[in-house]
Amino acid sequence: MTDASPDTAADTDAGTGERDHDCPYCDRVFARADYRDLHLGLEHENLTDAEQAAFADAREAEEEALTIFRYKALGLLVVAYFLFLMAYAASL
Repeated sequence: MTDASPDTAADTDAGTGERDHDCPYCDRVFARADYRDLHLGLEHENLTDAEQAAFADAREAEEEALTIFRYKALGLLVVAYFLFLMAYAASL
């Protein structure tokens, strides 16, 4: 059994021994590359063109995911409202 944590072992690149999702400007480690890209765009200045493009892509994907979540939450609220309305009507 090894002492390495599972996420550290998963983040390590087998060829170079470097972790894939480290911030190149600070000591933060991220579980996913898009989290790192969002961090870079929000917290650090003077990004390379590739880092700026990755930030724009990650931000667009995050906004799309949030929009889908909002639609699902709205649908759930409408269904819950309808069910409570029907339960109230049946109780009269």
